[in-house]
Amino acid sequence: MSASEARERASARERASARERRLGAWARPGARGRGRLASTTTRAFARRGNENEGGGDASSSTTTKEDLGRATWTFLHTFAAQYPDEPTRRQERDAKELIMILTRMYPCGECAEHFAEIVRAHPPDCSSGLALQRWMCAVHNQVNASLGKPWFDCAKVDERWSKLDCDEEDSTGCSLAGRRAKMMR
Repeated sequence: MSASEARERASARERASARERRLGAWARPGARGRGRLASTTTRAFARRGNENEGGGDASSSTTTKEDLGRATWTFLHTFAAQYPDEPTRRQERDAKELIMILTRMYPCGECAEHFAEIVRAHPPDCSSGLALQRWMCAVHNQVNASLGKPWFDCAKVDERWSKLDCDEEDSTGCSLAGRRAKMMR
């Protein structure tokens, strides 16, 4: 290994270490309850390099539709898992609006159009946490079917996408149900 290669590897290790310090537990694969998200995030950083710190080149700094899709579905399923069993009217309205915003503003135009078609045919059911989880899984299955991916058994949605693992004693809490009183004000 040449001296310049050794310096580059050391620099890459230092960038990864700085990134992990900055992101904390989220950057550590397998960190308590965060492994799927952490490993996805870490793989994306590793694949892209860290352009924000001067590493990587322009060709490796793009996000693929697949990366974006996986991250979006993780967010949406986690959101549905956190959604309260008895949402307020405002929470229902906000959840529906979030979904509608994705049909208009999603970074992948083709994906946004396809999602909009599905949402028009099957409007979101935000009447309860279980209803939203079932709707989300059914919609995800429709997207997967269009991509030639396997169908997911929605009875196992809790096993695949669960609630956030966070400290409820924190003043902000991590569950939407825990913030219900604040939202009713």
